[in-house]
Amino acid sequence: MKNSFDCNVKKISDSCYKVDNGLAIYYYFDEKCAVLHRVDEPAIEFKTGEKHYYLHGMRHNISGPAVIYQEVKQYWLNDIQYSQEDFEIKKLKLEKKLLKDVQPQS
Repeated sequence: MKNSFDCNVKKISDSCYKVDNGLAIYYYFDEKCAVLHRVDEPAIEFKTGEKHYYLHGMRHNISGPAVIYQEVKQYWLNDIQYSQEDFEIKKLKLEKKLLKDVQPQS
């Protein structure tokens, strides 16, 4: 017996399902389950405008808030929540490390 959720789900691609109520979910499968994942865009989007960013199953958005709804903005990196101020500091540190790691060594 199908429940109402099953009846309203439309497969968009191998990694995306869209529900009639406007919910879109992006993921990939590992050996055990579906893992929420989308690069540079929300992995979960609601018709209401609510957005949740995930990378390899972890709340993560290096560009800004990883959870956005109404007036709420939550900042996450690698599944760790930060205040906006701490997020900006951590982001700068990560960017400096990345630049250092990609510069040629003499």
